[in-house]
Amino acid sequence: MSLFRPARRTSFPTLRRFTGGTRHAVPALTVLALTATVLAPARDGGALQAQGATAPFARVSGPVIDSLTGAALSGAVVQFANAQDPRRVHTVIADSLGRYRVDSIVPGVYLIGLIHPRADQLGVSDKVTPIRIADGGDIELPLGTPSAEALRERHCRGASGLFLGRVRTSSNGPLRGPARVRVQYVEVTVTATGVSRRSPARFTDAEANGIFAMCGLPTDALITTRAAAGRDSSGTIELRMPENGIIVRDLFVGPSTRRQASVGGRSMSVASGTARVRGVVRDTLGRPVDNARVVVPGNEIEVGTMLGGVFALDQLPSGTWTIEARAVGFQPTRQVIDLVEGQEITTEFRLADVPKTVDTVKVRADLSQRNLAGFEARMRAGMGGYFFDEKKIASRRVQWIADLLRGTPGVTIQPGSNGGKDQVRLRGLGGSGDCWPSVYLNGVLAVVDRGIIDDIVRPDDIKGIEVYPGTGTMPLEYRGQTGCGSIVIWTGPRGR
Repeated sequence: MSLFRPARRTSFPTLRRFTGGTRHAVPALTVLALTATVLAPARDGGALQAQGATAPFARVSGPVIDSLTGAALSGAVVQFANAQDPRRVHTVIADSLGRYRVDSIVPGVYLIGLIHPRADQLGVSDKVTPIRIADGGDIELPLGTPSAEALRERHCRGASGLFLGRVRTSSNGPLRGPARVRVQYVEVTVTATGVSRRSPARFTDAEANGIFAMCGLPTDALITTRAAAGRDSSGTIELRMPENGIIVRDLFVGPSTRRQASVGGRSMSVASGTARVRGVVRDTLGRPVDNARVVVPGNEIEVGTMLGGVFALDQLPSGTWTIEARAVGFQPTRQVIDLVEGQEITTEFRLADVPKTVDTVKVRADLSQRNLAGFEARMRAGMGGYFFDEKKIASRRVQWIADLLRGTPGVTIQPGSNGGKDQVRLRGLGGSGDCWPSVYLNGVLAVVDRGIIDDIVRPDDIKGIEVYPGTGTMPLEYRGQTGCGSIVIWTGPRGR
């Protein structure tokens, strides 16, 4: 069966064989939902060029690319259908490198279509690109899925964060009821009187085939989402908005029942099903981690690893769920897994060591006063940094240092992964916003993992903060070795 349908278009981009001595490019082609960047074909002195005459057939080839990730779409089905007679279809399959080739194309107007799970995920597998092949010869025609800009324009009519995907059943069958997707994220508002947080919940209904699109999401957000269709549902998972502003993720839903299970020495009612997960927990060097705990957040099913770091989770509800591994001395790690009814999934966790924290600093009263005197002198002199004194800190009424620094020029706050604490970054000299600051606590360089300053000190204990986004204006004694800026924190009793 052909996937093509007539396109409402009267003029088409034209591909011609190359006849000159220099390669040149034809403008990029964007028609309907597919994007094809068309390059002039290289001159062929072989059998297709007989005594300077135009070859009667064209040979069209090129890569098939996922425009969002740049990855080649190996196994993609590419079809060229004659626009005058759509029953005449040339069908080829892209090789392992994502390249296709269609031979013996008679010049004329064709409708180009693409079949691949990625195109299906983006909701464009039924779209076509009309194009005119002017004459014979070798033609290079790269094909690709829509770009991030094209997808946002199509679904959101402007620049905003987009969550795109399809609700599917874990049994690969039809949806058992209308599908709905729920999304939640943190909104932070900074005013002169303080910082407020709210977590709005938004919903969108999927189409009959399960495809959904939610616009207007923050472009730097960590979102939590779950899907439901009839009585089937998924678990709650976390997804990070990438730099291109589009999250593409299918959500699988499945049935579940309730059963009593022993969790932490007490009996609880948990969701149950026929899915299973087997795996192993290792450290970053590949060594097995014994006595780790593997848990399904939101369902609280939990098991421990055995000898060799292996674990087994049975009677799990199917669908898209989060699974977490944790162990003493390691940072917890989460994975999003699609569980299938009646089947077993295998996976592996790699746990990183807990970062070392700064040693306890004993501060004498006279040293504390001397440090604060230096802080106040630099603040009065306008050393080129940004200063928070005790009064300004108290007026913000925040629980987290990241919120205290939010809105400071040169400071970027990035939501923590897996629901963790926010990360503080500085733009530095290059203005990239992608470097970790050097953090000094009471004059001592502290070990801070990934800019999570809230791991080493609380806002209630702080009397003053100096923020130096670039290295050019900071005091020499607080200039780190990373080439990024510095944050200097002074602690002590308030009101003294």
